[in-house]
Amino acid sequence: MKILVTGGSGQLGTSLKRYLSEKKDNIVLAPSHAELDISDRNQVFHYINTNLPDMVIHCASYNSVDLAEENVELCRTVNVVGTRNVADACKEVNVYLLYTSTDYVFDGTKTGEYSVDDVKHPLSVYGKSKSDAEDIVLQANEGNCVLRISWLFGPSKKNFVETIINAAQLRSTLQVVDDQVGTPTYTEDLAVLIDTIIQKRCSGILHATNEGFCTWADFAQEILMVVHSKTVVQRITSAEYSSKAVRPKNSRLSKSCLDQYDLPRLPTWQDALKRYLSKRMQMEE
Repeated sequence: MKILVTGGSGQLGTSLKRYLSEKKDNIVLAPSHAELDISDRNQVFHYINTNLPDMVIHCASYNSVDLAEENVELCRTVNVVGTRNVADACKEVNVYLLYTSTDYVFDGTKTGEYSVDDVKHPLSVYGKSKSDAEDIVLQANEGNCVLRISWLFGPSKKNFVETIINAAQLRSTLQVVDDQVGTPTYTEDLAVLIDTIIQKRCSGILHATNEGFCTWADFAQEILMVVHSKTVVQRITSAEYSSKAVRPKNSRLSKSCLDQYDLPRLPTWQDALKRYLSKRMQMEE
């Protein structure tokens, strides 16, 4: 099976490349930005028509949530125009497309978990761009899949786990937001699930995260506990934390949608974090 992964150098893209490439019957294409600029429509059509993948996993995204508030055009060029180019090219050659989206398509005002059918109301430029891209993917082909994910951490030096560990080495106290609730999700776990999703060619909207919920402060505290740091977490509100983009207070995603395809649930986020940190430690030895 020939699989094209856009955004192959990102956290999820890296995990997908590694996992999918280990399966002997797979050919994984993960072009760099220089090889495939998704905002260039002609280049996208040429690449997909030339390589003719069996399916496309579209992870490439402008995901700097705060910077997007100042760089609206760039954000929308990548996330909306780029996704339209990919979706249209896939439609032309009848290729299955899985698009990775975000919990930020919701406003976070719901008290419980968000289902796939809940009304979207993004609060940020980034969230709006991803919401618009979802619509494009589903309108291009009803057989396509939109996979909403949240709070990713994986093989990268730029994720929340690394930020907390690095900050704890410099400070005895860390201020972390405690009124936003969601689920940290390990890209290595997600890659395995995505492989199952594309094999089954699931369509429509799905939610996928590790199990359990926490605040950012809870997540930070768990990280510090696992690495045996004495740094203390000081819990603050979103209002006390300076950021350009408004983020949803509730990012809890219901995974009941996975049942219709008999898809497995991922391990708890605490279990995933321990495995991530264990692998991190092994790599440093």
